[in-house]
Amino acid sequence: IRVTLGESVARGMQNEQIVGVGAVLEPTTSGPLQVTKLVPGGPAQVQGGILPGDLLVSVNGVNVRGMDPSKVAPLIRGAVGTRVTLGVVRQGVTDILQVELTRQPTARILPPAPSP
Repeated sequence: IRVTLGESVARGMQNEQIVGVGAVLEPTTSGPLQVTKLVPGGPAQVQGGILPGDLLVSVNGVNVRGMDPSKVAPLIRGAVGTRVTLGVVRQGVTDILQVELTRQPTARILPPAPSP
């Protein structure tokens, strides 16, 4: 399972744009989701604070360790311009880092095209 947190979604008849932070998360065997890529130009890359290899442990104070990725994604996504705080564990850092990002539209990372 791979979750890209940078896609836009039309919500109901309001067409409210729902966006993420421009990070690709994948499950780990130890439980937390790991940041594997940052979307170029996305909030996670531009605003900083999130790095590939970081382990996501909370979203807005909610513990997401071991939570199914399909349940974590809606916690991270939200309306354009709203803020989300991600708690991440980084190798070599003792404390959980609290990173506040402003949700913005980002390009979607597409998987590589299959070889002919």
